Amino acid sequence: QYFALARCFNPIRFDARAIARTARRCGFRYVTFTTKHHDGFCLWDTKSTGYKTTSPSCPYSSSGNADIVKRLFDACRAEGLGVGAYFSKPDFHNEDFWEDCGIGRATTRYPTYRSGSRPEKWERFRSFTKEQILELQKQLAEKYQKSGLISLLDDYKRYYPYNELASSVIGFTGSEDQGLWGVEYQYESVLQGISGEQTVYVDSGGNVLDYVANIDAQSGSDLMLTIDAKIQEAAERSLVNVSNYIRQQGYPASSGCAVAIECATGAVVAMASFPTYSPSVFVGGISNSDWETLSDEKNNYPLFNRAISGQYPAASTIKALSSLAALEYGIANDKSSWNCTGWWTGFGEDYGMACWVKTGHGYMDIQHGITYSCDVVYYEIGKGFYYSDEPEGLQKTYRKFGLGQKSGIDLPSEESGRVPDAEWKWNYFSDATDEQRRWQGGDNCNIAIGQGDMLVTCLQMVDAYCGIANDGFIMRPHVLKSVMSATGEGSVIDYKPEVLYECPEPKKSLDVVKAGLTGMVYEESWDYAQHWTNMSVKVMGKTGSGETINDNPIGWFIGIVPADNPKYVVGANIDEVLEGAQSGMYVVRDIMGAIYDQPDTLFSYNVEGAEQGDSSYLW
Repeated sequence: QYFALARCFNPIRFDARAIARTARRCGFRYVTFTTKHHDGFCLWDTKSTGYKTTSPSCPYSSSGNADIVKRLFDACRAEGLGVGAYFSKPDFHNEDFWEDCGIGRATTRYPTYRSGSRPEKWERFRSFTKEQILELQKQLAEKYQKSGLISLLDDYKRYYPYNELASSVIGFTGSEDQGLWGVEYQYESVLQGISGEQTVYVDSGGNVLDYVANIDAQSGSDLMLTIDAKIQEAAERSLVNVSNYIRQQGYPASSGCAVAIECATGAVVAMASFPTYSPSVFVGGISNSDWETLSDEKNNYPLFNRAISGQYPAASTIKALSSLAALEYGIANDKSSWNCTGWWTGFGEDYGMACWVKTGHGYMDIQHGITYSCDVVYYEIGKGFYYSDEPEGLQKTYRKFGLGQKSGIDLPSEESGRVPDAEWKWNYFSDATDEQRRWQGGDNCNIAIGQGDMLVTCLQMVDAYCGIANDGFIMRPHVLKSVMSATGEGSVIDYKPEVLYECPEPKKSLDVVKAGLTGMVYEESWDYAQHWTNMSVKVMGKTGSGETINDNPIGWFIGIVPADNPKYVVGANIDEVLEGAQSGMYVVRDIMGAIYDQPDTLFSYNVEGAEQGDSSYLW
C-alpha cells in the first residue's frame, strides 16, 4: 500500500528514525514529499485528491526545516522505504537541496515527479480518497500517540461560509492565518489571540531531553461587523448582473463598486467591489498561479477594493456640493438663473465649453441645474468663484464635506482622492510653462462639474451625501460593530459612533439642493423615474458620467433614502459604460430594493445566467 506520512508529528519532537520505523511497521512501502505552495511543504497522498497538509515553513528556507526533510528521507531509505518528491511545476524548486537528498532526476513519464524509486503503479497511489487518507492518519495517530512517536496538533484554518461575499471588506490571511488585508489585517491583534509556546531541551540529534516551560494558547475574539449579508449580497450580485447587461449593449463595464451607509451612525451595511475574489484561496498559502491571476492587469485586479482605493472623477454627483458652495459664498441664490444654449462662452469664444445637452436646457436656476444636470449653471458658478473674493470657495466646500482626505474607516489602503487648487497645480505641473501652471478660470469650471484634476472615492461621495442627508454633519464610516467575548456570551467592546466632519449649511440652501436631488429622480426623465415610483419610500439622488482616459465614461449614482427622513445613503459606480443613469443607478436601485424588500420589478437584465451570478464574481 502507498501512503504519505502527513503532519501528525510535532517538529520540535521530530524523530526521523522513529517515523520511518513506524511507516515500515505499518506496512508502508513509499513516502513522498510534495510541495505545492511556495510557503510550505506537504507530505501528501496524491495529486488527484488535492488533499495536503502544510509544515510550519518552507523546507529549503533558512529556518532549518530542510534538515528535517533530509533526515526523514535518509531514515526511510535505511528502513527500505522508497522516497520521492512531487512538484506543482517541473524543476521549480531548489535543485541543490534535492541533490543533497539524493533525489535528482525527473522521470520521462512523469516529468514533474523526481524520484529515486518511483512507485510501480501510479494509479494505485492515486486511488486514495481524502476521506480514506484522513481515516488512515487517525488510525496511525491513535496507535502511536501513546508511544510519543507522534503528537497530534490542532490546526485551525479560516473558513469562509459565504465564500467570496464581502471579501473586499473581510480580506484574507497568509499561510499562518496572519491577517494580510481587510478586516483580517485591521483587527489582526483581536482575531489572532496569543500563540502557545513550548520550550524544550534537545541533544545534538534533535532528541527531546526535557520540557522546560509551557505557555497555553489563548483564542482570539470574534468580531461582529456592520455588514448586512442580505444587502451585501444584493450589492455584489447587482454589480455582476448590471455589468453583464451593459456588456450586452457593447460597453466594457470593466469594474465597479458600491457602498451603503447608515447615515446617522456611519455604519457600513454594504461595501462591494467588482471583480472580486474568494478569500479561501489564501487559506494555508496561495499558489503561484492563483496569485498571478489575482495580480494580473487583464483581470482588472480583483484584490483592489475600489470602494475605498479607487479614485475617480466625481462627475455630476459633485454638483450638489458646488451648489451649496455657490449659495454659501454668495455666488448665486435660489432665484439666480442662466440661459443654457448648449454652448457656453463665459471666458470668450476661444474658450467655449459645451453642455452635455447640445441643444441647451434653456433658463435654469440652481435647483433645476441639479435636477437636469445642466453644465452651464456650474460653468457660471466656477466663473463666479474665479473672479470673487473667495476664489477657492469650491475647494473649501468640497474639503468641508470630506473630499481630498481619508475618512479613517477601519480598513487598510484607503485613498484620499484629490481636490486640486492653484498651489497643487503649480507644483504638480513643474515641467510646464508658467502660464500652463497657473490656475485658470477653466480649471474652476471643470471641478464645478466634477471633472478636470479632481478625484474622489466612492466612499467619499457617499460620506459627502451623508452630510446633506444629516443636515450638516458626517459620521465616521466603520465596519466594526462589536468585539465579542472570547470566554462567554455578549460583547466586550461596542463601537461608539463619532462625528467625522461638521459641515453646517443654512436650511434654505439644503432645501434647494434636496429639491434638486428629488427632482432628478422623479422629474428629469420618466425612463429614470419609473424605476423609483414602484418603491413605497421616496428617494433623492444624483447621476454622473465622468470622463476618463478610457473611451467610455464611468457611471455614477448616489442616492438618499427615505428622502423625507434619511436613513441610508447608497452610492455606486461602474467603469466604461454609456452613462450613470444606465449603470450606477441600477445598482443603487437593487441595493435599496434589498433594504426595503422592494425589488425593481420593472427592469429585467435579460442576461443568460444572470440569476446564477456567483460564477461571474471571480475573474
